[in-house]
Amino acid sequence: MTKSVHRRLCAILIVISLSLLLGCSSDEKSGPSGPPSSELMFVEYRNPVEIEVDPELQLALLLHDRSSPSGPALQVIDIQNHEVLQTLILDYYDVYDVEFINSTTACFAGRPQGNIGYAVEFFTIPSLTNMTRVLTGDTSGTHGYLDVNDAGTVVYYSHAGGGVKDAVYAISVANKRLIDADYDGVAPFGFDNDLVEGLLSTPSRIFFDAGTDDIVVANLTGDYITLIDAGIWGLNSRDALLIFPIAGTAHIETGPNPIPDIRADAVAKGENMYAFAGTSGETPYLSRFGTSSQGVDFVESFNDRQWVYRNRDIRIHPRQDIFSVFVLQEDTVGVGIGQFRLNNLGEVASSPYRTRHIPDSTIAAVGIDTANDRLLVADRESESLEFIQIIP
Repeated sequence: MTKSVHRRLCAILIVISLSLLLGCSSDEKSGPSGPPSSELMFVEYRNPVEIEVDPELQLALLLHDRSSPSGPALQVIDIQNHEVLQTLILDYYDVYDVEFINSTTACFAGRPQGNIGYAVEFFTIPSLTNMTRVLTGDTSGTHGYLDVNDAGTVVYYSHAGGGVKDAVYAISVANKRLIDADYDGVAPFGFDNDLVEGLLSTPSRIFFDAGTDDIVVANLTGDYITLIDAGIWGLNSRDALLIFPIAGTAHIETGPNPIPDIRADAVAKGENMYAFAGTSGETPYLSRFGTSSQGVDFVESFNDRQWVYRNRDIRIHPRQDIFSVFVLQEDTVGVGIGQFRLNNLGEVASSPYRTRHIPDSTIAAVGIDTANDRLLVADRESESLEFIQIIP
């Protein structure tokens, strides 16, 4: 018997035992009994740091960082048939974010072995083949995150390089090369604080907004969201010593507010709408803004819980009958997934959603299937992926 088969059999026995235990002793579990519908599948590796779902393809990408028992790894999951299609151990020191590009291609951001800096790696799905690496930021600072323009032609990567090396990079999907942010055609290639002083402050989650053609960047050490018009990419001179603001750039101020030090720690994108979560002192808050806003539209604080999201990631379901942001949280009952309406940031009656099969204290990551109104929840301690039905 191979190790892989043995591992699968062990996982099946563990989850069957857990399901029987839950069925026999449900009244011993503290808190609510859970959502009206919940399913479980086996995923071979445990403790992913990111779950990215393509609702149209009905595929999920599970990204495992160096804290996982597998080390850096990728998995492709068929979430309709509850099947692991492919797994791959990655030759990376660590990995941070993963994105679908189109029906056959995706990419992840990471730090390769060899102390050579940071990179974005492209690969074919679902086979996890044809790997092509593009080096972006050097060894300075720390990692950033990914997004893709709606045409699927450009991947954007934020890099918290520090000072002048805080940057956003653009990569052509067609030729897998960096697109220079100024017009000299030589390195450095990033749209950074060396090109426009004062533009970024520890850039983090990044999004492409198709409605405005803006690159939207959260900052972890500045009270603002950075906007860069994708149309000015490659039009400015680094030798001009530009200082923010310049044409095609803007900041959405996140303060002043009743809560001090509002920062977009974790961000999600909806239809012309963004939501972010953070904590000021001991106070968790949610905020909402649009790219046409001068500042945040709403800020709501919560004193009876704490956010416990990993990887600066929260989720939005944009459909009008749900129109909510979902945040992993801990309250007096335990860990659950809070649901908050985007129109007023009020918590809905069905919130928070509680896992039935995965112990709430071992939740690793949360994804969302907007086509079938499901939350996908992964476990730190077992090779399990739980599907929880969202109540409209």
